[in-house]
Amino acid sequence: MTRYEIILFDADGTLLDFVQTEKVALQKTFAEHDFLLTPEIEERYGIINKQLWNDFENGLIAKEEITNQRFTRLFAEIDIDYDGRLFNDEYLNNLACGYFTIPGAKEICAVLSKHCRLYFATNGIASTQFQRIEGSGLASYFQATFVSENAGEPKPSPVFFDYCFSQIPDFDRTKALIIGDSLYSDIKGGQQAGIATCWFNPTNLEAKNNIKPDYIIHDLTELENIILP
Repeated sequence: MTRYEIILFDADGTLLDFVQTEKVALQKTFAEHDFLLTPEIEERYGIINKQLWNDFENGLIAKEEITNQRFTRLFAEIDIDYDGRLFNDEYLNNLACGYFTIPGAKEICAVLSKHCRLYFATNGIASTQFQRIEGSGLASYFQATFVSENAGEPKPSPVFFDYCFSQIPDFDRTKALIIGDSLYSDIKGGQQAGIATCWFNPTNLEAKNNIKPDYIIHDLTELENIILP
């Protein structure tokens, strides 16, 4: 008997290693143009990209603004004369080939999939996420993948969660659990949607903004004790 039968997994930072994927994709795309990529430029890109995604998740900008603006703004700052939107397309092609996973991801999914129905619930660009999930070797453990681009709104919006729930057969909130690394999009979103929440917190960050997950784990192997007591 499982405590939860429907498991919603965030993708990046929870099962997929986005940090390594992003780093490799940036290096490859910059190298293809012989553009200099220093640690300082990587850091500045990360700041710009994170701010744009935060604005999108808060409903301040459309998703297209992320892909249109992140490299356009960066190149303006570091004096690179190249179309930022075109570079973004090239970067996404490289990003989609990033199949790196978090340690233990495949193992825990293999175990849980024997007892529960697993679903991906991720913000991002649909074509990129689908390709990465398929290439990672995790797709076979999952019933479906829900991406914000297809849902119409990103996590933590109730629109995103309503979309996910409507696609899950015999959905029951009392039997559902979301697992993710973001206190805001995953945990707050799950709480607003009325389902149990588990914060994947491998670096021991401090919970903020009075967001209190039902569970906190530091390693994916801990999920067995929560879901399969």
